[in-house]
Amino acid sequence: MTVQLIGWAVVFTGVAALSVGALAATLRAEVFAD
Repeated sequence: MTVQLIGWAVVFTGVAALSVGALAATLRAEVFAD
C-alpha cells in the first residue's frame, strides 16, 4: 500500500512538473515573441 502511494506521488509530481514546465515555456515564448 505504501509503495503504491509513493508511486502515485511520484507520477503526480512528474505530471505537475511537466505542466508547470510547459506553461513556463509557453509564457516565455510569448514574451520573446513580443
